[in-house]
Amino acid sequence: MPKRISAGDGPGALPELRVVIVTLDNHLAGAVDRARRELSKTAPSLVLGFHAAAEWETDPSALEACRADIARADIVLSAMLFMDEHVRAVLPALLARRPDCDAMVGCLSAADVVRTTRMNRFAMDGSQRGALDFLKRLRGKSGSGGGQGSGARQMAMIRQIPRILRFIPGSAQDVRAYFLTLQYWLAGSDENVVNLVRFLAVSFNTVEASLGKIRPNMDHAARVLGSTPGRTLARVHAPIMSGSLLTAALLVFVDVMKELPATMIVRPFNFDTLAVRIYQLASDERLTEAATPALAIVAVGMVPVVLLSLSIRKSRPGQD
Repeated sequence: MPKRISAGDGPGALPELRVVIVTLDNHLAGAVDRARRELSKTAPSLVLGFHAAAEWETDPSALEACRADIARADIVLSAMLFMDEHVRAVLPALLARRPDCDAMVGCLSAADVVRTTRMNRFAMDGSQRGALDFLKRLRGKSGSGGGQGSGARQMAMIRQIPRILRFIPGSAQDVRAYFLTLQYWLAGSDENVVNLVRFLAVSFNTVEASLGKIRPNMDHAARVLGSTPGRTLARVHAPIMSGSLLTAALLVFVDVMKELPATMIVRPFNFDTLAVRIYQLASDERLTEAATPALAIVAVGMVPVVLLSLSIRKSRPGQD
């Protein structure tokens, strides 16, 4: 696996994350550029690349730049690639990078591009027939009623499916991530582009990025010096991964703390969380009493925000 290029190798350095978007034209170029500036404030180690296939015919260097970006990308999103010449130009680069990147998403494109999708345990290369058969149902049926009704049904399903899959553990969460990516992309606003990149980065790169900084020669050197596996984990791996592990733990903590539907389904009898208590009080119109646990969630949720902000500031020495 090609080694990941990191933003720094110091103890507090955040690993560099490269997200590449490949699409048909420049209709989202402005939104991506503004999203890049917004993300640079909170994620300085994130590199966001954007490539429009419409430029490749007149500018061969643009195609080469796109292929080079894909070759070192951690997350690749390909959308609106329908034309054969565009697919042929970029498909070999996508297939070459697919096994080594953290996630690859192909959506609203030709079948060959869609089949490059790999998001953790969810893949659309034909190895998971159940998921593919389910997605094919979104195409709708041609015939009476016209395409407008079919398109409306598909959009409604795209909105509803993530809500349903939210309660199903395992690989269903990766399928849910695919549909959420579709929602963000179809919205197309500046805010949604920012949320799209943040969502993919958090979902598929929080811990993987730090793992990519651990080189095999580090383990080899530790063994030569007589270190045991446990000591290597404590003195070599843990310091390198500490930042990303803390980030992942904080994100999971915040999500679990505010979770309501899944908690109400699986919680034991006579056991309430803050979110469940707020729901019960609000359902009884006891809004004054519901304010205290609601403020408690906000207060506790501020702690991870402060810790993440300090971690980001630490990764940018010399900047205010």
